[in-house]
Amino acid sequence: MISVLKDRFAEPLRVRQLAEDVNMSESALYHSFKQVTYMSPLQFQKKLRLHEARLLMLRGA
Repeated sequence: MISVLKDRFAEPLRVRQLAEDVNMSESALYHSFKQVTYMSPLQFQKKLRLHEARLLMLRGA
């Protein structure tokens, strides 16, 4: 689940599709994801995007 978000962090997050991909309901996905990461899938995606932006800035890209 986390690896899918890392691979697709630049794409729009579709929780319904992510839940289907990992064979879970949306509510189960949110609950499980929050237990592992202490944040929602959307918050995690934002964190990944900010991290990537920071790396691009440091590289001067």
